[in-house]
Amino acid sequence: SAVLGEYRGRLKIALTAPPIDGRANEALIEFVAELLDIPKRHVTILSGAKSKQKTLLIVGIAEAECVRRLQAMSASNADLRTRRGNLFKVPT
Repeated sequence: SAVLGEYRGRLKIALTAPPIDGRANEALIEFVAELLDIPKRHVTILSGAKSKQKTLLIVGIAEAECVRRLQAMSASNADLRTRRGNLFKVPT
């Protein structure tokens, strides 16, 4: 799994797990939690559980630190910010 960068205003993450029986969702939660160094229970899929586009709620980490860690892992180092757990690109 890897952070690929920003795509159409969202953070794009490539997962190695197949989208079968919720395995990709679990892999996403585990990957994001590991990336941010927070417990898995602090990452929740708010919407999009059966879609490629998901909205995550991330708690237990300061917004600035979350953005810093995600930017560090992003291949394109897109300028990302958080808003109520949603990731989006900041207009320049």
